[in-house]
Amino acid sequence: MQKKRLLYVIGLSMKLIASQIILSTVFAVAAFANDANGQGVLDKLVTINAQNTEVKTIITELRRKTEVEFIYSTNTIQTDRKISVIADEKKLGDILNEILKPLNIGYKVVNEQILLYRLTSPNVIINEEKTLPGKNMAPLAAL
Repeated sequence: MQKKRLLYVIGLSMKLIASQIILSTVFAVAAFANDANGQGVLDKLVTINAQNTEVKTIITELRRKTEVEFIYSTNTIQTDRKISVIADEKKLGDILNEILKPLNIGYKVVNEQILLYRLTSPNVIINEEKTLPGKNMAPLAAL
């Protein structure tokens, strides 16, 4: 009787220890997990040379070179404006800051796509990364 009770207590203790180890491992992995998309989209290196070129043409060129989709409304950000940009192996995020800030256009990275929008306050660029859980949205062309 005493032996059965001892074996039962040992078995129960082993189960509790195993569950604690599993829970600790799960929480440790979750704590050290990094966002998969991180800043990857904005860290892509790009070389571009455009003089007095429409914004929509430059966006198309950036889309082609980086394979990143841009989502925007041609009316909202006025893509017919002409600008110049020269960049040699420069990060996409730096190029976007350089060309969009003077035009009062902000951007956000959403699901590996870049959403362009008009800023309400001049000289403010918001750069956030968002991932919508369970949503795998198809890229939109210029509206």
